[in-house]
Order: sequence, then structure tokens, then C-alpha cells
Amino acid sequence: MCTSRLGVSTLFFLTLTLSSGRAANSSDIQWRKPGESITIHCSSTTKQESLYLYHSINNKVIILHWNLGDTKTIDEQWRPRVKTEKPNKTGTTELLITIANLTAQDTGFYLCEYTDLKKPCIVKTRGAGSVLLVVHDAVAEKECDLTFPMILVGVLCIVILLLLSVLVSMWIVRKMKTMHVTAVRRPHRAKPSDVYEDMRSTCRR
Repeated sequence: MCTSRLGVSTLFFLTLTLSSGRAANSSDIQWRKPGESITIHCSSTTKQESLYLYHSINNKVIILHWNLGDTKTIDEQWRPRVKTEKPNKTGTTELLITIANLTAQDTGFYLCEYTDLKKPCIVKTRGAGSVLLVVHDAVAEKECDLTFPMILVGVLCIVILLLLSVLVSMWIVRKMKTMHVTAVRRPHRAKPSDVYEDMRSTCRR
């Protein structure tokens, strides 16, 4: 089935993500096909010390860590496909992160999270640019388009058959009840032979 392409857990996560308001705006939801790329623009309006980019589907995974200086650490599994670009602004917290050669496994929520060390604790702030990415296959989408109407027609036929069987059963039960009531209420009519016997007995008296 087409839903198996993303997996039950992925669809469940996407449902929770949308319902929880993580990606409430349509601009926060990005659709891509396998092999395409996406650019995530992380930014913050306040002064921060470091930036983390997380990928969350079943578990929260760190893709990138940037200390807002020149040091950037990219996870080795993502490193071949991830490129970063910093705008030519002094003291900026913005970072453009491009992920290439997307696959269905890249589907999930990408969170830009900034941290600021304020003793005695670390303050974490969600930055702008976080997106919900869905990588889908065009072939699977066509299969869904063809399969769904067929499933819908089958379900409708089953529902119609069930309704017809219920109506027929109700009609039969009602008919049987009517016949039973009629039989109970029908008056007893004396047979001609009974009347004749009564007349003979009267005459003899």
C-alpha cells in the first residue's frame, strides 16, 4: 500500500507534529521528491552562543552544531550531504543549511535550536526556520490516486449491501408480526355443520 512508503510510525509522528502546532503554517511544511534537496534557514532575533539543528522522527538526532563562530560540527552520517552557508553579516546568528540527495528516511521535523549560557543554566530557544519535511515518491502518489477510489467504491458497495440486508430483514420481521397479529384477532366462525347440529338439537327439545 502507498502508506507503507513512509511507514506507520512516520505517519503517526507527522499527525502528532501537525496537531501539536509545530508546523502550523503551510510555509513550515516542505514537500520533496527523492533525490531533491532542501535549504533550511535558521535564524534568531536575540543574541545566542550556539546553534543546533535536530532531525526528529522517532528519536532526536543532532545533525549540526555551530558555536556562531567558525567552528561547525556536522554528524558524520550527514556530512556528505550537508552544506552550510553563512550570510556576510557581522555577528549574525543566521545559517543556511542545505541537505542534498533526500530520501524517504529524511522525512521528519527539522528543529533550529539556539542555546545561550546564562549561569547557572543553559537557556534553549527555538529559532526561526524550523520545518517539517516530507519526502514522497511520485510513483507512490500515483498508486495512491488509483487505489483510493477503488477502495472507496468497494467500501460503498459493502455498505449498500449491508443496508439492503438490514432493510430486507426488517421487512420480513414486520411482515411476520403483522401475520401473527391478524391470526390472533381473527374471530371464530361457526361451521355450517355446527349450526345444523345446533338446530337439530333445538328441534328435538
